[in-house]
Amino acid sequence: MNNKLLIIGNGFDIDLGLRTSYSDYITSDYFKNRLNGTYNSLLLYLENRFNIKKWIDLENELKQYAKIRRDESTKKEFNDLIESLQEYLWHIKYELNKDSIAYNLLKTVIECGNMFKKIYTFNYTNLKGIGESMHLNMGHIDIEHVHGNINDKSIILGFEDEAEVHNSNLYMIKSFSPYYSSHSIQYDLDDATEVVFFGHSLGSSDYHYFESFFQKQSQIKNRKEAKKITIFTYNNESKINILAQLREMNNKRTDLLYNLNRLEILCTNEQKDQLKINTFLESLKMEQERYKTELEYLSSL
Repeated sequence: MNNKLLIIGNGFDIDLGLRTSYSDYITSDYFKNRLNGTYNSLLLYLENRFNIKKWIDLENELKQYAKIRRDESTKKEFNDLIESLQEYLWHIKYELNKDSIAYNLLKTVIECGNMFKKIYTFNYTNLKGIGESMHLNMGHIDIEHVHGNINDKSIILGFEDEAEVHNSNLYMIKSFSPYYSSHSIQYDLDDATEVVFFGHSLGSSDYHYFESFFQKQSQIKNRKEAKKITIFTYNNESKINILAQLREMNNKRTDLLYNLNRLEILCTNEQKDQLKINTFLESLKMEQERYKTELEYLSSL
């Protein structure tokens, strides 16, 4: 029964109503004050990159910056960026949108906690604190912060190992962070019968966490290992971006990923998907009720 996974990215926090987008941060006083405090060429570089809309865009720009800069000051500039981001996220208010899909999904997942093996969050925000602010009992759920969290100032910012950068800037690679640690996400993905993604772009900087999973689920020989995979994203544009990532990850055979699994991509901002989203949440609740009924029956024997 304990064989489902929930994997969340920044879109989850944004749907909750938290001001954790890249644009929220770079327009904040925390970024501006750090920018105006002392000369920092990295912050100036980012301020002038108007094409940066999302955190994945920031990570791509950091890769470009790491290719052109090789002096010792770059590390201090990078640390200033992390400290500034840490300060910003620490002070945001947890004012949650109770009508959001993310709110209702988290509430359902926690209340059906025995069905979910683990929650993997790629966000820096304190998910346990978010749940407790919703008056949910978070004690029984296993939560892993893949990229660290603001509570212990362990946030991990940067890009993937495969990036071609000079050795002097290797500290910008996520796995080189002093806070980087091992996670069993690949094993848990293989073991799960159902995986739910919410607000994760499946972008290149986190590509390695999911590539082997989607490749395996796109192979005909794994037909007996079909999984239910539900991906919550914002709109049709972000859905196309996710499909492009899935196409890249499974050798351009997205059709096999659909045909060999129960794959569904639901857009939280598209009216046409609202009924499907409600049905998904209700099905989780009904499954939990059936499980409770079975346990009560077995205990009465």
